[in-house]
Amino acid sequence: MDIGQKEKALYRLRDSQGVYAGLASIEEVVTDEKTRKSIIDSIKQIPISDTSNMRTVESLASDVFETLLDKLRKAEVMSLAMDESTDNSDVAQLCLYVRFFDGECFREDLLGLIPIEGHTTGEILFTKIASFFEENNLDLACVNMLVTDGAPSMAGRDQGSPGGWQPQRCR
Repeated sequence: MDIGQKEKALYRLRDSQGVYAGLASIEEVVTDEKTRKSIIDSIKQIPISDTSNMRTVESLASDVFETLLDKLRKAEVMSLAMDESTDNSDVAQLCLYVRFFDGECFREDLLGLIPIEGHTTGEILFTKIASFFEENNLDLACVNMLVTDGAPSMAGRDQGSPGGWQPQRCR
């Protein structure tokens, strides 16, 4: 094996899935307890690459978000709290926070942060929320209460974002 192949093998070994698979294999193959412990401790000392960690975090975040969406799709009704703020790069962000009953207990969770370019009128905010619900296959008619901070773009009955909501039946 030349140096390039060794580096590639080491890179694969540092990948988190490879490390965990290796640990499971060692548990099955090595019978001597002292040797097994020594090998496992050595493997745990190997740093996992930033890329592997990032993939793992992204996978977990995606899993959590999909679980939340599945529970929301089953919920009869939900309440939505929203607030608009500007981040440190001068981009307006619409924060959506949801509360619902999942059949066992009431849950509250961050539903999403939606970037908003340009002006933030009530119509634009409602359009962004409606698009978010459509993209994630959520029923906007199931929102039975909308909570805002009272800012003009949020609060007006006709011009604010609640102006877009029309009374409808959920599913």
